[in-house]
Amino acid sequence: MTPLPSLTLSTPSPSTCLWTPHGSPYPLASLASGTCPSPSGSSAPWSRPPSCPSPPNQHIGGDQPDDCIFTYPTFRNGQGIALITSPSLAASLAESLDDSIVPDFYKTFPSSPQAPSHLQRKKGYTVTSIPQRGQGVILTRDVKRHETVLTGHPVLLVRFDFLSSERFGSGLIEKMLEEAVRALPVETQRAIEGLARGRKGKQGWVADVIRTNGYGGLEVEGVGHIALYLEGSRVNHGCRPTVFWRYSAKTMTMEMVAVRDLKAGEEIVHTYIPLGYTLQERELMLKAWGFKCTCAMCSASPQEVVKSDDRRERLFEIHQTLTSATEEASLPRERIDTIVREASALIELEGLDPLIEYMFVFARAYMSINEAALAMRYTQLAEAKLTLYEGKDNANSEAMQKLWRELRELEKEMEEDDW
Repeated sequence: MTPLPSLTLSTPSPSTCLWTPHGSPYPLASLASGTCPSPSGSSAPWSRPPSCPSPPNQHIGGDQPDDCIFTYPTFRNGQGIALITSPSLAASLAESLDDSIVPDFYKTFPSSPQAPSHLQRKKGYTVTSIPQRGQGVILTRDVKRHETVLTGHPVLLVRFDFLSSERFGSGLIEKMLEEAVRALPVETQRAIEGLARGRKGKQGWVADVIRTNGYGGLEVEGVGHIALYLEGSRVNHGCRPTVFWRYSAKTMTMEMVAVRDLKAGEEIVHTYIPLGYTLQERELMLKAWGFKCTCAMCSASPQEVVKSDDRRERLFEIHQTLTSATEEASLPRERIDTIVREASALIELEGLDPLIEYMFVFARAYMSINEAALAMRYTQLAEAKLTLYEGKDNANSEAMQKLWRELRELEKEMEEDDW
């Protein structure tokens, strides 16, 4: 067995501090004091100076900042959090570590580690074994559509590209991941160890747990990260999800919300893959998780599968048709109306309401024929759905801003034409 490389700290240049309160290493010129802080002093908000191993393959990606381990074991009432990311990205998260910034609704929600113990006993769900599905989350109470089911905060947050970095190599990657886990509170460590594992590869158990249970798509200053939650990671996949999840980067809060009215005894499931694909496409994408989906959609009769696939393929055709027509302004109002009605009916039949992109397509289709009022309707719907399904932090995203700009420009042009 090849020994793992030792965790040696990078040697800073004369103009770089080995560590600072918010990251390591850090340009000396960026510090107000002009001197590097002493490791014996406070390393707040981190529990100790960040650990920054020297990558064994430094010639690969030499212009990229090295990832370090940052730990904060008192995060969210002692749940703890460990990060593996660059010093500058860790610094950007420093304010989010403050427990006091979490809104009261999330602090007191029964699944929150910040909630009083008497509330934590009223979670409204239980984590239990489910035949052929491992551990899963079953509701113990009825839930209304768009009601919050559970909330949580990450225990591990890892820069996505780090997990497959040739610069660090698989041995050092796993060693750093294990060091990050061991820096967390013992109870949190045990909970992580109990999460499902399913992938076989060169990397060790922590990487397996992250890849099997992690939530991707979380961005820190535009850089992709993968997050691990304790109970949120117990929620299984379903091609027709009963919940969707949204994330607040400001408070590092993940929230699972009911797609529809749910009854006690139902398993809550969310989708691991993008919505809207056919059975064959879904099976291909789910191979990355190492399992064959047996949800109600995938195990339906061949006739029902064909009907569903046909509806989804038709939706894709509509997307292409409207996108092309928008570029050429080639469809009359009546035809666009008919297509939009058809697409809306298909979205409802297939349970694809979270597919916000169709609202963008509808809005632009109406803009292309100068129907500003209808374009406004779907722009407002896009914004409302973006807030609902992705959270308030994302409601003012670049894509949403761009859509509003296009609409305002159209309205201005139409006003000028009227003059």
